[in-house]
Amino acid sequence: MPRMTIELPADVNELIATIAKREGTNKIDVVRRTFAILKVAEREREKGNGLAIVDGDKKLVARLVGV
Repeated sequence: MPRMTIELPADVNELIATIAKREGTNKIDVVRRTFAILKVAEREREKGNGLAIVDGDKKLVARLVGV
């Protein structure tokens, strides 16, 4: 698997660490999950679709723009 070094703003690093701790995983797994979501977003964008946040009743709460 290719390796990559990136520099992140402190607040992003803290968010990744917080999510990792809450989920009982490590930071790299959080980053991998993030890119998995981005991959879905890109695939759907190419098909002319978008992403949205829906509540428990599947009602639209927000549309994700620029993702």
